[in-house]
Amino acid sequence: MELFQHIEGFIDNKIKIAKSFLLLIKLEAKLAGLSIIPLLLSLCMLFVALLTLWLTAMVLLGVAVLFFHGNSFTALFLILILNAILLFFLIKCISRNLKRMSFEKTRESFKRSDIHAIIKTTEE
Repeated sequence: MELFQHIEGFIDNKIKIAKSFLLLIKLEAKLAGLSIIPLLLSLCMLFVALLTLWLTAMVLLGVAVLFFHGNSFTALFLILILNAILLFFLIKCISRNLKRMSFEKTRESFKRSDIHAIIKTTEE
């Protein structure tokens, strides 16, 4: 029974984190004078376009390696190694950028006014 309570607490904690993150994004968008819906829609469309481009590039690269080597295992292995190297560099770059992220407007807004008033207006 205790295991279920721990799982429930874990899931509840993750939901609270997601809500807080979404609230922070809404607050940043409101302070910048933007709406959150077009931003999220644009990000989703960008993700789909990049995913399609990446898949096409990897298929073409795999076909080229297969054409020159003639071994499908070698082609798959080289594509996997290339993707692993790029994933490593992306994770490194993202972690560096997250450390530098400051949310300056949010901090300034919290300093100037009451936090509850900001959250209440953001939720509306």
